[in-house]
Amino acid sequence: MIDTTRAAPFSLFLCAGLAVRPVPLAPLQGILTALLHLILHERPALFAPLHTGERLVYLIDPVDFPFVFVFEPTKDPPVLRVQRDGDGVQPSATITTPFEVLFDLLAGKIDGDAVFFSRALTIGGDTAAVVALSNVLDGAEIDLGPMVADRCGPLAGFMRTGLAQGEQWLRRMDADMRWLATNLLTPLERRFETGISSLADRLAALEEGRENFARSRHAAGKMP
Repeated sequence: MIDTTRAAPFSLFLCAGLAVRPVPLAPLQGILTALLHLILHERPALFAPLHTGERLVYLIDPVDFPFVFVFEPTKDPPVLRVQRDGDGVQPSATITTPFEVLFDLLAGKIDGDAVFFSRALTIGGDTAAVVALSNVLDGAEIDLGPMVADRCGPLAGFMRTGLAQGEQWLRRMDADMRWLATNLLTPLERRFETGISSLADRLAALEEGRENFARSRHAAGKMP
């Protein structure tokens, strides 16, 4: 969920998250369930290594998205739920990261071990459970675009090309937004912080002057 107490990266996902905040959960849940079924159809034994007799519940919290995901891979079949927040969830482990990192992890575009222990991702709870999930995803290359396209029959080739071009366009737009944040918003934020600090210093100096003046008047009143 979008946490206003911490800084989320200014990105396309952040803007999209703000736009979909009012969307009811039911249609989102339907999409998630369909995608999970598609993944399990293509890779039916994908999460088998996690079936060690212990119930695993992962709370996945994208910092730039207004929802959280609850993933239970040890259920039969595995369950992926979307919620407004993590209330009522007793997770084995919590994974907090930008949404883009989640996509790239699934698609195998970034190294799972490296990102799971980098500043791009924060984990809590059972570290062994997170490592086990990382091992499952590492090298799985779950590229949802081609999976969805292959379900489109004669239009599969067209859909593959369109989705690939769409992904490139979105990533380019996201990169432009991050450049904007770095080169425009960050300097403005620093100027604002400097101005606030300067104002605080001036107010402190005025308060000190007022107290000194009050002490001087008090001392003068005691003189014979």
